[in-house]
Amino acid sequence: MLGVNATHDFGSWHGKPAVAGTAEEIAKDLDAAAWRRLSAGLRTKGERLHDWAYLELADLEAMSSAREPKDCGRAAC
Repeated sequence: MLGVNATHDFGSWHGKPAVAGTAEEIAKDLDAAAWRRLSAGLRTKGERLHDWAYLELADLEAMSSAREPKDCGRAAC
């Protein structure tokens, strides 16, 4: 989860399709089907509902495997 101001700039990286712009611009470009209304909990004035969408900005699995040392055994890498 990431909560930022609508004017915060973002850009995708590491193997993902190009996405760039402010949080507001990126959110406006998302398909309506990408959004889900979820509860953030029940309070004294009722349930706190927020609209959320998932957008992967980086391939974290590829980034972590690229950082792991190779298993070279006795051979030089």
